[in-house]
Amino acid sequence: MSQDNPNRSRREGGSLVDRNAFLAAAFAMVVVLCIVLMIILPPWYLKLLFLLVAVGAGVYFWLMIVDRQGRPKAAATASQLRTAAEVLEKQAEAVEEEAEEAEEEAEEEKEAPRAAARSGSVVYVTEKGDKYHLDRDCAGLRFAEDVDTMTEKEAKALNREPCSRCAVENATQG
Repeated sequence: MSQDNPNRSRREGGSLVDRNAFLAAAFAMVVVLCIVLMIILPPWYLKLLFLLVAVGAGVYFWLMIVDRQGRPKAAATASQLRTAAEVLEKQAEAVEEEAEEAEEEAEEEKEAPRAAARSGSVVYVTEKGDKYHLDRDCAGLRFAEDVDTMTEKEAKALNREPCSRCAVENATQG
């Protein structure tokens, strides 16, 4: 079946008229079969059943023919699929770029306080503790619920002492 036109028959070069003729012939065969069975079978309810089948077949085949009168179904052409694929590819690239940028920004935000802490300007403190920490990932802050930031001068003004673990880690890194 041709992918560009869903209304064409299976034969190469088949036309819409060929397809409609096939549907009309199929409908005629179903109706003839129903009429023969209505005549042969004596119970009235079977006659009614085959009459309903014949009417249903007629409506179905009529809708099939009307649906194929120049109105293609939802099948997309190859060029439409290529265009849609290109659009989706561009959108995916844009999303990937945004994700990479967001990841880089998050990493920069994560590293900025550490760099500032190493330079001595920002330290981390807790409400209950009496020490200040140079690194947010210090083991002394492992169980801390609320960690605030302030300058080292402010921490010293509050009579806080430097954390011995951070000092050791900072000495080994720097």
